[in-house]
Amino acid sequence: MTQSQESKLLVKKIHELTKSLELSQLKNLALETMIEVAESDLHIKIRKSVVPNSLKNAAKTTRVYLGSYLCTVWRKPSDMR
Repeated sequence: MTQSQESKLLVKKIHELTKSLELSQLKNLALETMIEVAESDLHIKIRKSVVPNSLKNAAKTTRVYLGSYLCTVWRKPSDMR
């Protein structure tokens, strides 16, 4: 394959990838818009919480060493004592 043919193939590949990127960005914008409309107008919660469950549950646990092992111990809520 000559250098001219390789250049043409690379230019074609760049064009295809650019077109694919544009379509992906447009699809992402459409999906984000649909989610925003569903959440604001229809009051449907779609997006996940920013705080992971592990952090929410961290206040309910205590980490203790049992011998050489680090264990997580669940605590009862203060109103259940």
